[in-house]
Amino acid sequence: MCEAISPDGLIPADGPKTVYSMLQQFETDIQGKTIDLSKAYINAFAQKANAKYK
Repeated sequence: MCEAISPDGLIPADGPKTVYSMLQQFETDIQGKTIDLSKAYINAFAQKANAKYK
């Protein structure tokens, strides 16, 4: 089993797509809708925080 929470706050490139696919299975608010996942989450904030606090 893999970790659900990233220790450094970063998510893999396919992370948003995986979550979106899973949520479409039961979340009626997003079923049948298109979401621009490139605008949903980027790693820039986590990368900046990691650089500052490591």
